[in-house]
This record gives sequence, C-alpha cells and structure tokens, in this order.
Amino acid sequence: MKRKLFITTLIVGFLVVGAQTIAEEPDAHPLHGTWNLNYNWSSALGDDSAGSEAAEPEDTTTWTIVMYTTKFGSFVSGTGGQGWVLNPSPNVVLVIYTTGCKPIYYSKNFNGLNYMSGVMWCREGSGWGTWNATKQ
Repeated sequence: MKRKLFITTLIVGFLVVGAQTIAEEPDAHPLHGTWNLNYNWSSALGDDSAGSEAAEPEDTTTWTIVMYTTKFGSFVSGTGGQGWVLNPSPNVVLVIYTTGCKPIYYSKNFNGLNYMSGVMWCREGSGWGTWNATKQ
C-alpha cells in the first residue's frame, strides 16, 4: 500500500513539473523516437521457501516514445502496450505502462543519448525483471 501511494505521488509530482516545462522542440528530446527493448521477467522456480529464482528467456519489442515536455511523454510498444514516460532528471527514466500488469520500467543510468537499462516490476499482480534499451 505504501509503495502504491509513493508511486502515485511520484507520478503526480512529475506530471506537474513536466507540465510546467514545455519543450520548444519535443522531437529534439533524446528520448523521443523508437527504441529496441530487451527484457527478462523473473519467476520463482521450485520451492518458494528456498528462494530459488531464475530468469525467463529474454524477450524483445520496441517502444515508440513521444515527448510532450522536457520531462513528460507517452509511448506505445510493439506488443500493443502503452503508457507514460517520465524523465525527472538527466539520468532517470520511468516508463509506466497502463496496460497488462501495469509495469514500471525504471532506469537510473540513461546516458542522455541512446542507451538505458534498469529494473521493472508489476504494479498489479506480481513480477519483476531487468531490461535494456537502445535507440534506433
């Protein structure tokens, strides 16, 4: 419950800040464009009490990102997902799905140009994993 409240507060805060900083040329934003996404969802195998975990096979898709401001945009994925993109600071990116298990993809190492990677987790249901994306 605290996690959902924190995430909701974080999203609302970024939307307010993003709405106040309209980009003169959003298509010049480094996140704007098509990205190749590689991701691995993790799942528990065997006895859960032992804590054994293994990664599922890697999947790939694309994100097409449109930035409306310097900090706020939207995306559609090649697999039919969609949602919001937040760029609260130069190295941090959040890709927030509004479909499926509503995962959040979080990166704190966006290079400001063509690469980012991080962790992801479901907001509905369970699941987490790792991912990386390169700009086309």
